[in-house]
Amino acid sequence: MGHINHKDLWEAVHLEMITGIELDMMSEPEFCKFCVKGKATRHFFPKESETEYTKYGEKVVADTWGPAQIESLGGAKYYYLNFDKYSHEEYIDFLCCKSDTFTHYKEYEAWVKIQCDAPIVIYGCDREGEFMSKEFSEYLK
Repeated sequence: MGHINHKDLWEAVHLEMITGIELDMMSEPEFCKFCVKGKATRHFFPKESETEYTKYGEKVVADTWGPAQIESLGGAKYYYLNFDKYSHEEYIDFLCCKSDTFTHYKEYEAWVKIQCDAPIVIYGCDREGEFMSKEFSEYLK
C-alpha cells in the first residue's frame, strides 16, 4: 500500500479534515525507505553501444554453449563463438569439450592476423571457467 505524504497530512489536520491526530509540525518526518525506493528512477541502457569501433579486432566478444544432448558426427558437444564488434562477423568453432577453448582461440587469433591484418585489442568474455584457465589468462596478458 503506502501512506500519505507529510505535507498533505499536515494540511488535512490543519484544515480539520482529519481530527483526533496531534502533529508536531516542528519535528522532522521519519525516514521511510519505501518512499525512497518508490521515488527512485533508473536510467535505461541504450539499445546499441554508443562506442563505434573503427577496425577489425578492436573488440571481440566470445562465449561458449553446450553441452548439446546429441554429439555431432565429429564428436562435438559445444560451440565457441567469437563476435567482432566492428564488422559484426561471427566466427564459430565446434568443440568436443570446453577445455579446447584456448586452442581454438589461438586459431581464431591467427585467422584475424592473417585474414584481416589486425590484432585482437580487447577480448571480452563472461569469465566462465573455459576462459579463466591459467594458460589462457597468462597468454592474454
